Parts: sequence; C-alpha cells; structure tokens
Amino acid sequence: LRELLSKRSDLRLVLMSATINQELYASYFHHAPVIQVPGRLYPISLEYIPPSDKQRLSNEEAVALAKKSGRKPRQEQLDTKPYLRLLERIDQQFPAQQRGDMLVFLSGMNEITMLAEELR
Repeated sequence: LRELLSKRSDLRLVLMSATINQELYASYFHHAPVIQVPGRLYPISLEYIPPSDKQRLSNEEAVALAKKSGRKPRQEQLDTKPYLRLLERIDQQFPAQQRGDMLVFLSGMNEITMLAEELR
C-alpha cells in the first residue's frame, strides 16, 4: 500500500482508529500528516451481577439443554440469558425517556446472530 501511494498521486489513504499508534503509521507512510479529532466521553457505570447457582450450567447440562431444545450442541454457544437479564434490569430501573444505548462486544457473527434472535 505504501508503494502504491508513492506511484499514484491521485490516491488518498485515510486511517481511522481510536487506538492506533499514530507515530508508527505516520512514519511508515513517509511522515504522513496526522489529524486528531477529539472524541466524546460519556459517563458510564459498571455493576457486577454475579450469576446465581441455578444460572450456572455445567458443560454437560448445556449440551443436554441444547439437544432438548433442538439446537446443535456447541462448545462455544453463547449464553444469551445474562444479556436479557441486563436489559430487564435496565427496564425496571429506568423510565423509557431516560434510557440510552448499550454497546455489546461479541466475538463473531454466530454470537451476534444468536443474541439478535433472542432479542426479537
């Protein structure tokens, strides 16, 4: 990409990231200019809600439950219950006009699809 940029004056490259090592990339691309746009910070709160004993499933129980429900048992199947419990807790604690957004990081398309299906 660096070589292509030196050959094509009409080509522009824009890298955007909140966590990028700016100096490293700028020097790699022949001291390219860096434009910083400050982000916004929003207050967040963290609460730890430990699972109850009945919410903890052993691997054997999870496989049996998956078979019983007609799903293929998978070692890496996402347990959507904690996400649903969190949304229920938000619904109970805050009026609709005070609710905001929730950002969830999942490891792949399978997990995203599973959670999306449960939320429907």
